Amino acid sequence: MEPEETTGFRPAKRDDLEEIVALLAHDELGQTRESQRADLDPAYIAAFDAIERDLGNEVIVGEDASGIFGTMQLSYIPNLTFQGATRCQIEGVRITGRVRGQGWAVI
Repeated sequence: MEPEETTGFRPAKRDDLEEIVALLAHDELGQTRESQRADLDPAYIAAFDAIERDLGNEVIVGEDASGIFGTMQLSYIPNLTFQGATRCQIEGVRITGRVRGQGWAVI
């Protein structure tokens, strides 16, 4: 029996940061606003650490046998409407070209 290929979404780890930043920098807007230094800009590490400490925020990555193919940041916002419901703001959504058109949805 061949090993089962695992594909799915999971919470990001600090070790994923270089791949996440590469995804963020890959689109037209990201090319001008994201740092593309050879070494990872410490600002990304500081931001990731702050997100990790904040229970109302998380970074998610999509991963398959070839590596990380997508990312998004989720921010959970307590709200008074809908009887105190929690809303979720989704930011920084990126899916790499190698999986586009394969039916992957980020949410």
